[in-house]
Amino acid sequence: MRDTLVGGETAMFEHLLGFGARESWQTFEDTWPPDRQALYLLRTDLDKPLSTDILVWAALSKTLDLQSRLEDLHHSLAQSELGKPYCIIAITQVSVLEESISSFDPGWQRLGYDVSDTWRLSGLSNCGYLSDEIDDLREEWGPHLNLYHLFEDVERAWDFRSLTNWRVPEHAPFYVYGLYLVEQHG
Repeated sequence: MRDTLVGGETAMFEHLLGFGARESWQTFEDTWPPDRQALYLLRTDLDKPLSTDILVWAALSKTLDLQSRLEDLHHSLAQSELGKPYCIIAITQVSVLEESISSFDPGWQRLGYDVSDTWRLSGLSNCGYLSDEIDDLREEWGPHLNLYHLFEDVERAWDFRSLTNWRVPEHAPFYVYGLYLVEQHG
């Protein structure tokens, strides 16, 4: 199956990077105290922030963070003793350069788009906002984020990527990543 074409005027394509296993038992209140929310989030009326960043949304283990094949992840999970609920996600990367070929299932539930660096550190949920910029950024970008603190619209995410490259040059370049729910367990 060919990659998914996303976006409007600009041809953007998503290609699959891999699969990860993430926790699904922790609540927003468990992991995001008010001081953390104030520093890192543009919206606080959330179900729970989800992200490519394992410091925002915990992986079951570093070895289960990103595997290129779903079968390999299932094999690794079968070797683990998991007693808590978790989910399997797919992570894609958005590109404007060229279309490529990968296995991408249109039946996966899109959770949204994150803006993260090469190591998937989230510029959206893990690069603190300065006190003199936070109110303006919340007003401009908050309405475009869903209940997982992810962008619904890939073009908005692409625009935020440009802003984040400017705001956080020490982690630039940033990329747009898609997060998809593949399976829910427990």
